[in-house]
Amino acid sequence: MRRPVNHSPREPRTKAPRHEGTHGFRFSLVPWCHGARPNWKRSRVLAACALLAGWAPLRAADENVSRALAGADLLVGTLKDAAKNKLDFAGNQTFTADQLRAAIAEQIRELQENRITPVRADDTAFYVGAFYRKNGFSKAAVEYQIRGDRLLLTIVEGPRSLLRDIVFTGRTALLEATLYDYMIGATRERLAKEPDQFPFTAAEIGAGADRVRGLYLSEGYLDVTIDASAVQLTENDTRAVVTVRIVEGPRCTFGELGFAGDTIFPREQLVKALGEIATGPFSPGQAMAMQRNLQSFYKARGYYAAEVLLNAEPSAAVAGQVPVTFTVHPHALFRFGDVTARNETERPRLRADFLARRFAHLRGKVYDPEKLEKTFREMLRTGLFENLRVTPTPVAGDRVRLDFTVSEAKAKELGFTLGFGTYEGALAGFRIGDRDLFGRGRPLSFAAQYTQRGISGEFLYVDPWLFDTRFALRARLYSQTRQEEGYAKNEFGFRTDLSRKLLPHLELGAFLDTRSVTVTESTIPAADLGPTDYLLQSVGLTQST
Repeated sequence: MRRPVNHSPREPRTKAPRHEGTHGFRFSLVPWCHGARPNWKRSRVLAACALLAGWAPLRAADENVSRALAGADLLVGTLKDAAKNKLDFAGNQTFTADQLRAAIAEQIRELQENRITPVRADDTAFYVGAFYRKNGFSKAAVEYQIRGDRLLLTIVEGPRSLLRDIVFTGRTALLEATLYDYMIGATRERLAKEPDQFPFTAAEIGAGADRVRGLYLSEGYLDVTIDASAVQLTENDTRAVVTVRIVEGPRCTFGELGFAGDTIFPREQLVKALGEIATGPFSPGQAMAMQRNLQSFYKARGYYAAEVLLNAEPSAAVAGQVPVTFTVHPHALFRFGDVTARNETERPRLRADFLARRFAHLRGKVYDPEKLEKTFREMLRTGLFENLRVTPTPVAGDRVRLDFTVSEAKAKELGFTLGFGTYEGALAGFRIGDRDLFGRGRPLSFAAQYTQRGISGEFLYVDPWLFDTRFALRARLYSQTRQEEGYAKNEFGFRTDLSRKLLPHLELGAFLDTRSVTVTESTIPAADLGPTDYLLQSVGLTQST
């Protein structure tokens, strides 16, 4: 939101142009302006020219793309045919040869690029068998035969087993529906309704048992055992009933929380820093997460080398409650130190001290990862870097050195504008810029635009770190010739803004705007027109939130 302190002479008095929406075609790589009613005759001519000029290259590009896609299809077809000539299947009844080839695409690529060997043939047979077992053929067997430059896979499918039911024994703490969901990701009702969607696979049953075990551990049952090895096959081995035997054991909960060592901070802060609710079921994973959170708490407050030891032994539980103790060794308080940068760009343009200057305001301050992250993200937003990494390194003197690895992005850019506005009419323009002027990381750009209302051009220079401070400078020099409703004018101007961000969501600034306006033609009565040659100056304050 901008609030100018004062402003000077008005624009010529005339009926204000009516600004309407934009219609028709518009293509742009850079921003444009648009407004209200055009000169329709010139609009139609320019629109037709633009369409004719753009049609030929678009048509040529479309033909090139079509030829490229046709070539790619031919190449893919050739590879598939070559692979088919090397690989044959026998005994496959449920799946077609194409379905099997799709399932082992990586192995087919190996066969296509290399000669057939017993090792590659055995791998191919293994993956075909794994595909069958994944789809419920638990007794599938695949044998291979090498015949010159061809590979024959003979498949004995056997019966396909579908999962009929899962029976849980020994369950008391958790609901059966919950265990079903962890085992197969579905309910018993869905299993009965859609049996074809659940082929019996020993590997999937084992993975489901592991998920159930993890659920019990998260609920505090540290001694739980899960056995899903009991499988009963019925109906000629086409249906499987799995019995999952559960021995839950005692349940452990979090007991008393203790903090030992040189804690520095009060207990209330430390408990909050754990980031986890220290009540309810105890699990080693949750206790270790608390340990990491507490260590991060100390590092974020400058204790970069802080150590936090965890003591939580379920064997020491009293009435099922496990006492948890964190022993803190904060060590020294670290501060930000020097900055180093390794530029991996083939021909670097950015000055070697650029990053050192940007992070200079942190030097000597207590190490704070949030402050480092804030400035690091500011560097990423500049667009100067294709890749930017930082590695904090503790060094002598209780300092943290910031080691940067840099890969610069292309600094120069060129953009074009092509469009149509109901007031501006047809418009076209271009913009050329350099984001890294003289290797200082400051952007300078020039933009020009032609519309049926006139022509304009501007230079824009931005310095986000004026004199290597936290102040930002924005300077704009522009000129334009306009044909408005009832009059024409020439305008030349300059505007500069100086601002500084005081808070994350508050930026204050001041601006100076000077422009010279000359009315060159007019059909407006002189009494209503006002001055035809005047200087307009504005000074104001800005506030951005």
